[in-house]
Amino acid sequence: MACKQALQVAVDRNFQRVHVELDSKEVVRQINQSSNNLSPLGHWVQEIKELLRSRLEAKVTWVRRSGNGAAHKLAKVAVGDNRSQTWVGVPRDFLLCVISDEIPCAS
Repeated sequence: MACKQALQVAVDRNFQRVHVELDSKEVVRQINQSSNNLSPLGHWVQEIKELLRSRLEAKVTWVRRSGNGAAHKLAKVAVGDNRSQTWVGVPRDFLLCVISDEIPCAS
């Protein structure tokens, strides 16, 4: 669902070059395979594939969970928050320390 929402934001904002990193090898494999997905989640996978095809350049790749600190920080902040937030440009302070080697994180 998060991958689909991220791609929908890219479409809504007309971003033509998109790179989504996921920490589930199986989901990445399903999205990147050329055949139709017949699993119970196949309709979601097909929607993601359609969103990817609508961009000039788009890819979905796997990253180790330990290398996906920004996503985990965002998930931790979002727990219990029933609203969706999107921002473009400079990331919020709580996330800058995760994605920048130059900014220390507060404990």
